[in-house]
Amino acid sequence: MKLSVVIVNWNTGPLLRACLRSLAAAGIGPAAGAEVIVVDNASTDGSAAMVRAEFPEVVLLANTANVGYAAGNNQGLRLARGKAVLLLNPDTEVPSGAIEKLLGVLAAHPEVGAVAPRLVEPDGRVQASVRGFPAPAALLAEGLGLARLFPRSRRLGGYRLRYWALDDEREVEQPMMSCLLIRREALDHIGLLDEAFPIFFNDVDWCYRARQAGWRIRFTPQAQVLHYGGASTRQVRREMIRESGRSLARFYHKHYRSQLAPPLYAFCLLAIHAGTALRELWCGLAGTAARPAPVPRPSAPLPAPGREAPGAGGLLPDSEGNGQAENPDLIVSIINWNTRDDLEKCLRSIFASVGIAAGPIPPGAQPRPPKSYRVAVVDNASSDGSAERVAECFPQVLLVRNRENRGFAAANNQVLKGSRSRYVLLLNPDTEVHPGALAALVRFMDANPEVGICGPLVLNPDGSVQYSARRFPTLLAGAFRNTFLGRLFPNNRYTREYLLSDWDHRTQRDVDWLSGAAMMIRREVIDQVGVLDEQFFMYSEDMDLCFRARQAGWRVTFFPDAVITHARAHSSDQAQVRMLVQFHRSTYRFWRKHYAPRSSLPVRALVPLGILLRLVLVLAKNLTDRIRGELRR
Repeated sequence: MKLSVVIVNWNTGPLLRACLRSLAAAGIGPAAGAEVIVVDNASTDGSAAMVRAEFPEVVLLANTANVGYAAGNNQGLRLARGKAVLLLNPDTEVPSGAIEKLLGVLAAHPEVGAVAPRLVEPDGRVQASVRGFPAPAALLAEGLGLARLFPRSRRLGGYRLRYWALDDEREVEQPMMSCLLIRREALDHIGLLDEAFPIFFNDVDWCYRARQAGWRIRFTPQAQVLHYGGASTRQVRREMIRESGRSLARFYHKHYRSQLAPPLYAFCLLAIHAGTALRELWCGLAGTAARPAPVPRPSAPLPAPGREAPGAGGLLPDSEGNGQAENPDLIVSIINWNTRDDLEKCLRSIFASVGIAAGPIPPGAQPRPPKSYRVAVVDNASSDGSAERVAECFPQVLLVRNRENRGFAAANNQVLKGSRSRYVLLLNPDTEVHPGALAALVRFMDANPEVGICGPLVLNPDGSVQYSARRFPTLLAGAFRNTFLGRLFPNNRYTREYLLSDWDHRTQRDVDWLSGAAMMIRREVIDQVGVLDEQFFMYSEDMDLCFRARQAGWRVTFFPDAVITHARAHSSDQAQVRMLVQFHRSTYRFWRKHYAPRSSLPVRALVPLGILLRLVLVLAKNLTDRIRGELRR
């Protein structure tokens, strides 16, 4: 047997199915001298039954209890007969040729005991899947924040290797076991995973022992694997944070205790447990105690018009198995949270714009708009009857009801992944589409294939221009727009340049980015640069997508011949404090993702402090205004 693949699963049914399908499509099976072993840790979502029914060639070991990740892998390793063993997470998808490239590295380097590929997010971002060992200096650098201030320093940069873009093949210390190919001789020499680390740090421990035994571990970006990340662990996030801290303490006890002076060892343990407690506290405050599992990229199609999809994390076929029968030219994606009346106006304006009558469908008629257009509404667990209003009044709409508020980016991604239209229009529910706007946008995109993203002219309800097309922010623009400097100098050139306020918005031009309140995206852009980054729960996800599209060579264009009216922020008005926090958090994430790596040390230190200070001041003003309002009553 040439290769064995071991997958440990716990309640990741749709992702496991996508993973196994990717292996089959890549030719990994008995005919190629390979075996696939799935160890199911007592899943309750029907995963084991799915494997039996759909993948009879897979070796299935169904546990009656969850024995943990390490023990589950060891069960698979004991069954494995391959000369090389691939430990693979169920939330991965392996493209054709990737495993062959990993096997090629082992063949070319007999001293290498294990090799890992580059892991990428569904939106195309490279995951930080390779780290150094968490030695005391690296651990303290991470805990004290020095690693973020000195990401390029090999001494103070911590163990996350922020200075490396994972863009070249090299020897490494510790890659994640989400996808790790191990040589049989190395496995026999080093042994199985240490089950004292049931979920976390078993990969760190195994790699540490491998290097201590003289084996080398290699990383190659030539092989690339899609990884959704944390599909099982995010279901019980706070418990996983606690277990991660315990496992790190066990790792220190096993490998570092004899190397450290007792006071330093005690200090490290204190830092580990304090850091774990703070992470757990933050998890509780942020409301992320449990998160839904991600949806596999090749998701099922959107439901047929007039039917609903349960929003448990993806867009699913309707109860009769009907999916979207044909790919339209355009799908309009509207994300709603408690804006029932605005949403109704928005939908009526859309159907009026394309000449479709809104309202109940006559008996015997099909609830389908013309092929060129579809409208999808993803309701983020509204409590104002929004979804019921859509189902009653707009049977033409593809309606998805999420069980929780998944955020703007994640909800839009349900549509982006669940459809194959040529174009997708992201549209806020507090907008109204002017007649002919959708057709004009499609015609413009058809006539300009080099344009990846375009946006219409956006007007305020009073008819004035809303600055929906902007430059990417600079430090000076941020300082003048978001601090007291903007009030002292309201007409400063930095803010004007950022907002493009000196430009006649009745004329077409290429811009840096467009507001996601109304943004049309070409399907090829989504396929090339990925969907919206779900790290941005709300805000800056539109700017991030435009940034990635422009880096990939696409034009981003403002097209004023199409017009919409936007009332602005009716959803976020309902949760002002939370939205203020999300705005500043997203601002920081955008800066950290795109600007921090090339910024100087003083800038890397001052920008986060400036964003935090502004958030504190804005929250204080918000609280003061609320108190004044109460006193006036």
